Amino acid sequence: MLILIVGIAGLTQITAQGLPRDWRETGNVVVKMSLAAEWATLDLHFKEHFKLVNRFRGAGGDAVIRMWRSQTKEDGERLSKTERDALIERHCEIFGTWPD
Repeated sequence: MLILIVGIAGLTQITAQGLPRDWRETGNVVVKMSLAAEWATLDLHFKEHFKLVNRFRGAGGDAVIRMWRSQTKEDGERLSKTERDALIERHCEIFGTWPD
């Protein structure tokens, strides 16, 4: 079962665990989020975004390009998915575009 939550931040998908049995058996459910829940969702989104942006805050342009081309972080280890996303954010901050 797929549950879509419609709010100002767009659609959010959650699993059906914890819903009443009759809701799970009828198929998909669309729920309109309360304004408080929407703000909580946005707050979580921006906290996660801050972590991404902060990860490579000290990296200059040359370091960002080197790490992007090699797909490695400062110590030579491979970038994780999250670190790759953070490096893209840093590249955009410095150069104004996504890396090639």
